[in-house]
Amino acid sequence: MTNRSRVAQGADLEPAQRIGRLSRRIAKAGLDALLVVHPVNRFYLTGFRSTEGLLVVHGDGKAEFLADFRYVEMARKDIDPAAARVRLFQDAPRSLGAMAKRGKWKRVGFEGSIPVAQLHRFKKALPGVGWWVESEKPILDLRARKSRFEQSLIRRAARLGDEAFKRTVAEIELGMTEWDVRRILRGWIDRLDAEGESFGCIVSVGSNASKPHAHVTRRPLRRGQVLLIDMGVVLDGYCSDMTRVAFLGKPSATMRKIYDIVHDAQLRALDAVRAGRTGRQVDAVARRYVERKGYGKYFGHGLGHGVGLEIHEAPRLAKESGEVLEPGMIVTVEPGIYLPGVGGVRIEDMVIVRRDGCEILTQTPKDPIVLEG
Repeated sequence: MTNRSRVAQGADLEPAQRIGRLSRRIAKAGLDALLVVHPVNRFYLTGFRSTEGLLVVHGDGKAEFLADFRYVEMARKDIDPAAARVRLFQDAPRSLGAMAKRGKWKRVGFEGSIPVAQLHRFKKALPGVGWWVESEKPILDLRARKSRFEQSLIRRAARLGDEAFKRTVAEIELGMTEWDVRRILRGWIDRLDAEGESFGCIVSVGSNASKPHAHVTRRPLRRGQVLLIDMGVVLDGYCSDMTRVAFLGKPSATMRKIYDIVHDAQLRALDAVRAGRTGRQVDAVARRYVERKGYGKYFGHGLGHGVGLEIHEAPRLAKESGEVLEPGMIVTVEPGIYLPGVGGVRIEDMVIVRRDGCEILTQTPKDPIVLEG
């Protein structure tokens, strides 16, 4: 596999098409050009991975990728000429200044994630530009709706995550620590040929599980505790994300009750996911159920988030989210209840939004897992 990766080789994922769509949005917004600095956005638009580089998308449909000596040869090989012209540069601001002068730029867009110091250098190099417009949203909107090829990659990543979880659970024994479990999980992710973890996987046992994003510790696994594992893998640049809970021996009545409430809330939310619904509406289905059961104040995070090239993308499923779900979007559905000093339960699946519902990508069963060993 070359640097370009299978992402850029998908039949319906031609970089030229993506850049063309973005260029039309730029022109509609009255911009002369958009400066794309964020590595993930550059990769999405060109199919080329690099730690440095600058993609300039013009309002007339053209694009230029500025690469330094380290990347220029690979970029010229891997970036479709129909998408972007690759140019060697020594000094990005100076190259931009020449472009701006030729194109008579007046309005330029930039990503909100660009480092402030870098933005100041660009502004200094382009004194003729009178308007600088934060314009990352058009890129994020394009990324939010996954093509069929992207869906297939994330579906495969989810299956690989399922397998890594299954093999890890088979090796867990009482007396191990949270770190031991995480090492086993990382080992299986490597052996199954993933690129790595999509985030620092969470392994929390007992009262540590009441912290939604607990840091892994050397706390041992003891009988009667709950074990929460939140994990994901990266495959061809795309992420997976899932959470499951296991009981170490027979669960307490309280934790079994919590599990059943979270499980039922998640099933109701999954049934509510469909194109045309807002993130707020889907979140409310799970949240109101948890509230009716008397645990509303212990469900303090949003119901879910988009997943793609990054583990957290648009759209969000949350109380304040007015984003409308569209076919092809991929989101997590992950209600949870967390009792301080006792433990917590979260159940998380990834789904593809469809017009009449959703496709559940996570295949790991949600029946309670009880580990006796």
